[in-house]
Amino acid sequence: MLAKGTVRWPPRARRRLPARRVAGALALALTGCATAGVDGTAEPPATAYVVEEIERQIAAGDSLRAMQRIRALEGDASAPVAAADLAGLRRAALRSMSHDLELAWQEQRFLDAAALARSLAAAAPSAAPSPGGRSLPEAYRREAQRLAAAGQEVSALLLGLRAIAEEESYTAADLQALGELAERTGNARALPALAAAAAARGLVLTLPEAPPPPPFTDLLGGTVTVWVDRGVALHRGVGIPDRVIGSGFFIDRRGHLLTNYHVIQSEVDPTYEGYSRLFIRLSERGDERVPAKVVGYDRIFDLALLKTEVEPDHVFSSTGAGLLAPGDKVVAIGTPGDLSLSKTVTSGIISATGRRFLQMGDALQVDAPLNPGNSGGPLLDERGELIGITVAGWEQFEGINFGVSSHWIQRVLPKLYRGGAVEHLWIGISVHRAGGAVVVTYVLPGSPAARAGLAAGDRLVRVARHAVEELVGVQRHLLSYDAPTLVEVVAQRDGRRRSMLVRLERRPFSPVEVALQRDLRDNVLLPLFGLGVERVGRTLLREEHRVTRVVPGSIADESRISVDDPVRIEEFGVDEAARLAYLRVLSKQRRAGYLEASVLLLAPLEQNHFL
Repeated sequence: MLAKGTVRWPPRARRRLPARRVAGALALALTGCATAGVDGTAEPPATAYVVEEIERQIAAGDSLRAMQRIRALEGDASAPVAAADLAGLRRAALRSMSHDLELAWQEQRFLDAAALARSLAAAAPSAAPSPGGRSLPEAYRREAQRLAAAGQEVSALLLGLRAIAEEESYTAADLQALGELAERTGNARALPALAAAAAARGLVLTLPEAPPPPPFTDLLGGTVTVWVDRGVALHRGVGIPDRVIGSGFFIDRRGHLLTNYHVIQSEVDPTYEGYSRLFIRLSERGDERVPAKVVGYDRIFDLALLKTEVEPDHVFSSTGAGLLAPGDKVVAIGTPGDLSLSKTVTSGIISATGRRFLQMGDALQVDAPLNPGNSGGPLLDERGELIGITVAGWEQFEGINFGVSSHWIQRVLPKLYRGGAVEHLWIGISVHRAGGAVVVTYVLPGSPAARAGLAAGDRLVRVARHAVEELVGVQRHLLSYDAPTLVEVVAQRDGRRRSMLVRLERRPFSPVEVALQRDLRDNVLLPLFGLGVERVGRTLLREEHRVTRVVPGSIADESRISVDDPVRIEEFGVDEAARLAYLRVLSKQRRAGYLEASVLLLAPLEQNHFL
């Protein structure tokens, strides 16, 4: 009979290990590692659990996650697995990754192959990056060829342009093929970019010269009014037409056009339960409604790709490589109000660049006569070249207009063409700048960063081959990944550099809301308000806290809260309709001579400092 409180571990069934899993060597190494329980029975060793978990991941085809775990254990001096066992697991994981790469290649899943080639290079940089010539440049080259053969020539061109910016191994034939794609798709801005890439590689191409920018009267033929009919809405008992009016512009000759996500939101939002029908209107067709459908959309960058059976008179194109500065002249085309105001041209200047109002990337602030109906229209420079898409009238900035730069659009556009909601990859951390470095503020439990071993306080040095100098630069780099991929993250901790493997995974739309589901409220206050606290006392009715950390430039910092201030959390909540979180604290601020004051902190749920 067992003593009270004693736990007898149930017997574990033995399984035959697949051939590619580590078997005999591990079984021999683990012999005698068990410890005796209080009743004399053998307790399962921690080593066995860790090894079997990694073996299961490899057997299930999740070799990237297994490799991430192996690297984390290799960097942990207190890891329960011996170095020899980890070496065996590493070899098994690498074999599995090579097998998966070959399979993806055979099945012509070239983006998956690219991700696996990158992962192999990150996991074993001293070994051959991929077997049988299955290299990253070759995967991108094959994917571009596949897309072009399937009629997706814009995606093929953009993928090729991105690849030559990242790799040096593209040949004259590759660049020539991309030049022909640019000519067929009407992307005049790609031609000089390809010529510059050829010159940098010492190659000679036969490309047509980029035509001069067309007059603005011709540009009008490439713009449309986007019209979402939502039926009839009741207002004080009276039925009035409910419709959303925006703008859009064609980006290929097959009838694909861009607009803002918020214009067509009711078409794809699963929470919307009303009537919704999408049309576009061409000025030369009078009052005719031309049906359209949503192909893909990106909530983070407020973009949507539409398709309609129209052959446009003009196609807008850009490589996204232009440099913009405050004071540069801009022109916008759109429908600033009623349907009768379509094809309106207005002008102004760029007021500012680098506005951090998007969760990823940044935005242009535009000083031009714009109204909500301009949303989704093309934003042009004074030569008529596309520099972005207009976003008129974000609710939190009434009377101020913005634009999403074409630099970000070109990186997102291939994913929009794939259809559905665009998915971005992430590491799973919140960061801030301190002392000229990018420092980890918060690690989301269960995220890739948590599994890889990143911790709050780490200073990011490098993500893959990208040196970390600013947050936006890292976000830009992460946009180049199309499928779950292993990347090396180098961080500095306690004065010493550490190398970790992170398996990039799908980024949630609102990381803060995920954090509130997975973590304690007090922990989430740090990425949300920049406020770190610890509980120092508790009574039946209230909790007493002490401020342990204030992130520079955060909402807590702007509210003059400082480290060691005693605070009492009076109220915390989330307003999902307004997309805001609020925190009311009773604070005795040292900066104010410990004068007690009630402080209300407000923060948007969509934060811009997550990677």
